[in-house]
Amino acid sequence: MGNYENKVPKELKRAYYHQWGLMRQDGKAPNIGENRVFKGLKDTIVELGHEALDVIDIFKIDCEGCEWETYRDWIANDIPMLHQLLVEVHEAPMDKVLDFFDSLDTAGYLRYHKEPNIQFGPNCLEYGFVKVDKSFTEKKIDKQ
Repeated sequence: MGNYENKVPKELKRAYYHQWGLMRQDGKAPNIGENRVFKGLKDTIVELGHEALDVIDIFKIDCEGCEWETYRDWIANDIPMLHQLLVEVHEAPMDKVLDFFDSLDTAGYLRYHKEPNIQFGPNCLEYGFVKVDKSFTEKKIDKQ
């Protein structure tokens, strides 16, 4: 977790940087160093005062591998709907990658973007997903 707070332009009056890592809501924090803070997604939403929202427009996550442990929390019923998911995935573990994509698909997320992040090697991919009404994909499947 780098400290990027000083890189947020001062002109962005409503942009904030919070230096903590994401962990599974029901899990324990990873053991990756002293003085690192980890919070679950629901705890983060409550701490930021977003628990009364129906929708969070964009959820961008680049957590250096925590995506494989936290993705079920992104689609949990007790958090606001995340309309767009922008996620960088790292080193896809074979035992989790299919469930990752199947779970997002079942929850109504449609992949609209995939791009390799070649800056950091061949094992990082940037994805964009948008939440759609399930009838949208059902109609497309029925017409095939």
